[in-house]
Amino acid sequence: MRRRIAGKAAATGDGGVDRLGALPDEILQHALSFLPSRDAVRTCVLARRWRHLWKSAPALRVTDVDAFRSARHVNGFVNHLIVLRDRTPLREREIAVYKEYDGGGYYDSNGDRLEHSQYIDLWVSCPNLETLKMNRCSILFLGGDRSMNISSQSVRCLSITRCDFDHFVRARALISIPTLVHLDLELTEDCGLVPAFESMMPSLLTTSIKLDRSCNKDDMGCSLLLGCLSHSSNLDLMAGPQAFAFRTALKRCTTFSKLKILSLNEWCVEPDFGPLHYFLRWSPNLEKLNIHLSKPYRHVEETEGCYDSAEPFLASKQFRVVEIKCRAKDKLVHKILKVLSSCGVPAEQINIKKIN
Repeated sequence: MRRRIAGKAAATGDGGVDRLGALPDEILQHALSFLPSRDAVRTCVLARRWRHLWKSAPALRVTDVDAFRSARHVNGFVNHLIVLRDRTPLREREIAVYKEYDGGGYYDSNGDRLEHSQYIDLWVSCPNLETLKMNRCSILFLGGDRSMNISSQSVRCLSITRCDFDHFVRARALISIPTLVHLDLELTEDCGLVPAFESMMPSLLTTSIKLDRSCNKDDMGCSLLLGCLSHSSNLDLMAGPQAFAFRTALKRCTTFSKLKILSLNEWCVEPDFGPLHYFLRWSPNLEKLNIHLSKPYRHVEETEGCYDSAEPFLASKQFRVVEIKCRAKDKLVHKILKVLSSCGVPAEQINIKKIN
């Protein structure tokens, strides 16, 4: 009896049945996709069956950059990984880059130097790439033509947050992604020029734009940006204080015919409620308006780009609700209510929520 118990215990202990290895290849490859790619490759020494599993992992993750001696070693690892893996489509890519450029450049698997634009093209030209996220990246203009093009015929979700578009060169990045469905763009201080979207995006559904006050002088960039967002049905448009460029850009924009949900902050009421008037008038299918007032109101001077709202009009017939989030006793709320009332928005459709 004791021998049977001992034998059974051995079968389920450290030297017993490989329960993980009994899983189908698809499950193991899915599990490997959550590991940093460097660790996934190392599983090839576990057993004969694991020798090639990492080649079919549907994700590429290089997040442990501190384990590499330099950016060139990171590039070398990624290039060899791409060459050695099989034809399984990559569903997800996550790459953490160095904060400082070491001047060594980028190299392909043959050791030939790549310009930065060519390096970007290696990723955005992937025919199955659907989601591209760039966070805190320094996008350098190293080419002789001083241009940077990011184009794709497959990307559906694009997120560019807190990136630096080489503000020393003052060149504008050109983005052409007609298949885009979701866009998240956040530009902070000294980010460089606002990138231009070359093509219209007819499939665009949700858009989140956050611009710092440093973008105020880029009138052309803001105009190009707003013009490409006219197909969006859900628009979150936030800007820093005194958003002169946005107010000027509204003079050149067309109708937001598909817009149903709109979120704005303080910039829409400075100095004459012009931006608010504009969206109420030129969004014929607007259903919900969110206004977030988190900072004390400061009157600013009018500019030549201010919108002329002298001609009366009525807001969208599809209007259902207006939600205003504000500080207690915010003097702007009463003025906003007057604007909404003058545009035919009934008081029962307006909700006011206090924030701390």
